[in-house]
Amino acid sequence: MDTLLSSSSSMVVQSPLPPVRTIASPSKVYSAAARFSSTPSVNGFRRNHLQLPRPFTFSTVPKFTVRCGAGVREIKESEFQSTVLESNRPVLVEFVATWCGPCRLISPAMESIAQEYGDKLEVVKIDHDANPQLIEEYKFTDCRP
Repeated sequence: MDTLLSSSSSMVVQSPLPPVRTIASPSKVYSAAARFSSTPSVNGFRRNHLQLPRPFTFSTVPKFTVRCGAGVREIKESEFQSTVLESNRPVLVEFVATWCGPCRLISPAMESIAQEYGDKLEVVKIDHDANPQLIEEYKFTDCRP
């Protein structure tokens, strides 16, 4: 450990860090760079880049759909009046979109409700993108991006 003495005071400071180690041969440093492809030098230094084993390609993402189970029925704007507004029993309406993550998450719960309360309640789904006039009329905006 090094000791530093100050001439202006009687303080003694000890260095907590170990001495810096040096590398004897710079060729050993660059031997590990053999796995990298080098580009032309910039200001005397070589810039090394990692080579990927194969070219990176994009793949298509599968399109998600919201499908109705046995107890849930998907309706359109033309069916809304007769199915929902003129129904003899309560109707639970779910506005869905194929791109909406929460819509896909709640879908199994809606199907469970439709099966459990099928004799007392009707459960229907309305596609947000396919029925824009109905969405605007009822001012449903929760699924919009």
